[in-house]
Amino acid sequence: MAKKLSKEKPLTKQQKKFVRNYVETGKVSESALRAGYVDQHYGSYLKAQPKVQSAIQKALDDAGLDDINLAKKLKEGTEAWYVKKEGGEEYPDYHAQAKFTDMAIKIKGGYAPEKHEIEHKQIVLNFDSNMVAGLLDAKAISPLEAKAVVKELSREPLED
Repeated sequence: MAKKLSKEKPLTKQQKKFVRNYVETGKVSESALRAGYVDQHYGSYLKAQPKVQSAIQKALDDAGLDDINLAKKLKEGTEAWYVKKEGGEEYPDYHAQAKFTDMAIKIKGGYAPEKHEIEHKQIVLNFDSNMVAGLLDAKAISPLEAKAVVKELSREPLED
């Protein structure tokens, strides 16, 4: 008789509390602490778990924050207007429009990846037989490594 595969275990009360807090605040560490976990970093571990991710997505959908509604709100934000008190005239809210447009571009992956400059440095060490002997005495290198360095020193003449 073959064993039945067990179903995935449901979320614990503590995990459910984490999900509820995360959906409310959007803060992983704070949600972990509020849920009663001692280590705030455990929230990152929880959030990476497939069953917790599913519970978060379901909670967001239940709250009306599914992809379609979020896309509608994002679109509304890119066309935001405000009303001036005196006269009640409407004016484009360029600040809000810019923020929502920036967010939409980020979501769609429209920005080029950030460039990071890497500075390469070269260190030149000048060894002589006294330096090798000192490193060997200090047990900073092994006798085998010392032989290799001496061999390398004898191959290349020193430059002035």
